[in-house]
Amino acid sequence: MALEHTADAINKATISQDERRTGDELRYLAANENVISIAFIDSNNTIRYANHSLWLNTFAQDVFDQYSPAVAQAVSQSAAPSYQADTERDLLLIYFPIALYNPQSDADISTVFVEYDLFPQVSAATSTFNHLFIAVAVISSLLFLGIALLIYRLCINPLSLLKQRLAQRHLVPEPQWPIEFYQQLDADIQALYLHTDRLLERIKENEQRWLFAVDGNNNGLWDWDMVTGEVFLSDRWQEIVGYAPGELTPEFATWRKLLHPEDLPTSLALLQDYLDGKADEYVSLHRLLHKSGDYVWVRSRGMVVAWNALGRPTRLVGIQTDVSNDIENQHTLAFLASHDPLTHLPNREHLINGLQRLCAANEQQLSFSALFVIDLDNFKVINDALGHKSGDSLLLQVSKRLADATSPHLLARMGADEFALVVENIADNHDAATKSVFAIAGDIRQSISQSLVINGHKLNVSASVGVHLIKPRETTTSGELLRCADMAMFDAKERGRDNCVIYSPEMERQVSTQLIIQNDLRDAIDKRQLEIYYQPIVDEYGVLAGAEALLRWRHPMFGFISPAEFIPVAERSGLIDNLTRWLIKDVCEFLVINADKQLPKISLNISARQFNDVDFVERLLSEIKGRQLVASAFELELTEHLFLTDISLVKTRFNELRQAGFSIAIDDFGTGYSSLSYLQHLPLSRLKIDASFVRNIGENDRGNAIVNAIIEMGHALKLDVVAEGVETPAQHAYLKAHGCDWFQGYLWSKPLPAAEFARLLPRAGEVRQLRSTAEPVHY
Repeated sequence: MALEHTADAINKATISQDERRTGDELRYLAANENVISIAFIDSNNTIRYANHSLWLNTFAQDVFDQYSPAVAQAVSQSAAPSYQADTERDLLLIYFPIALYNPQSDADISTVFVEYDLFPQVSAATSTFNHLFIAVAVISSLLFLGIALLIYRLCINPLSLLKQRLAQRHLVPEPQWPIEFYQQLDADIQALYLHTDRLLERIKENEQRWLFAVDGNNNGLWDWDMVTGEVFLSDRWQEIVGYAPGELTPEFATWRKLLHPEDLPTSLALLQDYLDGKADEYVSLHRLLHKSGDYVWVRSRGMVVAWNALGRPTRLVGIQTDVSNDIENQHTLAFLASHDPLTHLPNREHLINGLQRLCAANEQQLSFSALFVIDLDNFKVINDALGHKSGDSLLLQVSKRLADATSPHLLARMGADEFALVVENIADNHDAATKSVFAIAGDIRQSISQSLVINGHKLNVSASVGVHLIKPRETTTSGELLRCADMAMFDAKERGRDNCVIYSPEMERQVSTQLIIQNDLRDAIDKRQLEIYYQPIVDEYGVLAGAEALLRWRHPMFGFISPAEFIPVAERSGLIDNLTRWLIKDVCEFLVINADKQLPKISLNISARQFNDVDFVERLLSEIKGRQLVASAFELELTEHLFLTDISLVKTRFNELRQAGFSIAIDDFGTGYSSLSYLQHLPLSRLKIDASFVRNIGENDRGNAIVNAIIEMGHALKLDVVAEGVETPAQHAYLKAHGCDWFQGYLWSKPLPAAEFARLLPRAGEVRQLRSTAEPVHY
């Protein structure tokens, strides 16, 4: 009834898209302490609702080992529930037919799958069964003793007296009764012997049944005669420790020899306390030596069944249960409580405990220690593009590399793609500690940067590292250490990723400013604080050939905020999607308004995150075609961070864009992860040389060589080359002499507001040539 009620409630909640009510209904069902898992599964065997959010939208057979699609289909068709018992795991598997419609997935939910824990009931039944048979054994033993005493008094003792009298021949009396009396007495004695034999046989049969019942319940039986020292050990008892029946000597000393040396004092003390009346029962959890040489965990329970005339125990019987799996499970639970279930590295709680110990001991330390926070760059892009399973595989490989590179120091997984490393006693002075920190960070980044193969996809990954140096005798807390190291890590990302930064107090002001920026950026679009500027792109003669659309933010408190400050914040917070959609919409409106002029190709910057959105191409084309524009009027600029994902997926998306009519350029070329092998297989239009390389032209031969190599490589791949950040005539002359095709920079124009850029646009049939400035203009 609870499942039917919940199904009806979830159906209503689903139709009304009330996610809170759906969660409440699932938590109501999961509130039963014996319900391990509950999932609402559609006809495609996909989990649509579950008491664990990590399972949503995954195949049920990937989450539940015992789930059977065939059984689920049969239950749905027959409209009758199915109950299956998993005896190995003490689980009851329930398939319950329902009929729900999920409007979000456009699929019918046909089955509720429940894993119900039977272990508490099985354990209770086992305990009751054991106590019952121990009571039967005691009663059987007392019955046997009573019958033996009766036989002795009625038969054996009289016969013994009769034999003694007959032996005294000279005293043999004359018969006082007729011979028939003695014949009848002999017949009665024979009948009594037969009856006694039958009773003994029945007692033996009951004993065998009891032993079978106890052994069949995976319990071994033991019976200790405290007077003789002999111990009866059942076949199951001996099997638990790896021996065949009869291999062990049946004596108390055998048990003592098998006891683990560490458990011997405790086990003997528990036994003595019970025998002395200090404990109500004898229960001992200890290890016994297995024949294989390993130790097995057992739980032994016993009770006294016989006493001497002084009231001292003379016989102890009990059962022994193999609990090795239970102990192993307890150890596993303890391990999982302090370790990450995916990578098996220490988790955040383990790390905090370690940092607390370090803080307590640091007051007496004379050397520096360091806390590293390591965050993978663009992991979310990879995870979204290839799926969570591939993301988990990547984390496993990265964690192994980190463990190899940082052993024997404490390495922990903080969550998602973030790791932490604690290195104690790194150096005695600040300069040496700083050098050691950068050396360790270099090893970490190098180990991560090597190519990875995940499910057949070759990936390149980098990491940003933040470090907090812990001074000798510094008083601090674990939370403060993590906060400072996190702050340094985010600063490393701000500097272009794949970097290492050590915390400094100046970062506090930066973080405060960034927090304000992040909060205000959410409202910047609605409050019309964002503007689009256009920076012209010209040919070698200065003729206008295109423009790059650039975001600018006029903040009411801070004035103009550089894109270098707010774009990284937008990427981290997920606001970059909203900004990019607004930019595309506004650029389209600009082109529509100036349709009477000769419009150059407009370049749009697209983030890797947005590029990997499955609906990106469709939404982009819808925006453009909805305003009667064509894709060939735009060029999409993408950074090399895009190549962190699977190159085959990137190539597929590139082909879709090229077929739609877009030009594609790689922006900031030379600062990321692309390689010639990637570029030669992608349908690109242009490479844009990063301004940092252009700035070094004429400074040294190495800077000139890099620029020349990029131009030659671009032409070899049949791509046009655009130089960004051209500020001086000397830079222009060098680039032009080496065949650079297009130019962008302050030498011709800074980024212009839309209205001012519109005035530069030539009328149909005109040519607009921009004049270069003689003096360099700085950003």
